[in-house]
Amino acid sequence: MSDKEIDISLSGVLTDPDIYAIPGMEDAPPPPAPRWKIVHGEESGMGQEGHFLQEASVGDVYCEALAVVGEEMEVIPVYTRRVWVGWASKKIGHAPPIAVYDKRPPDAVWHEGDGLYLPGGTYVVENRMVYVLYQDAAGIRHMVIVDFNKTSIRESGRWFGMIERSVAVARNQYKRQIGMWAATFILTTDQQSNEAHTWRVWHVLPTTKLNAPDGDAYAECKHAYGIARLHADEYMAFGAQSNDVPVVEDDIPF
Repeated sequence: MSDKEIDISLSGVLTDPDIYAIPGMEDAPPPPAPRWKIVHGEESGMGQEGHFLQEASVGDVYCEALAVVGEEMEVIPVYTRRVWVGWASKKIGHAPPIAVYDKRPPDAVWHEGDGLYLPGGTYVVENRMVYVLYQDAAGIRHMVIVDFNKTSIRESGRWFGMIERSVAVARNQYKRQIGMWAATFILTTDQQSNEAHTWRVWHVLPTTKLNAPDGDAYAECKHAYGIARLHADEYMAFGAQSNDVPVVEDDIPF
């Protein structure tokens, strides 16, 4: 498969880091990034004839940009970035963030049962972005981001442990250095609840599929890794100064 046949763009337009070498594009904001989201039951399009979410169920995984939905998705992780996102209010909704930090703000204070806040009232959420490749029904791979925050943070740590183990297995099998994209995983959801609410969080399952270093998937992942790093760097550089900064979805719908 040639590079021209590989769609690993974040926006469907920008397909290569070299786009920033074009005169006039040096300071372009990062393209909006497709994201995997969880169906909580209040999404527009559910039950609507002809909409890709027409028959979606609570707990399904979907990506609006790709118009795909299902109980689970097969993905390959290629890059991860840990950030702290600042919001004007805890009721995030679809409002853009007002700040993005590469480290936990030193003056942020944890309020038990309420969350992390800056002295001025900015609500801060730790978010672990995982860039993954997803192959659609036509065999084209797309890069999509999975956001792990709040009650999904623990699951991201469990996934990273599985990634480490898969890399070790692949290194032993192929006798060479292997990237984090050594294996394929299943992205799905799990139900959590407390006395007042029930909600869905991310859940990741391992597979037995290894990506051989001389295979197409591995080569695409290496290429996607460079694009993901560039996107994450630009995301941090622009912070909330651009309307193109993607919104981090809260995994708890209340």
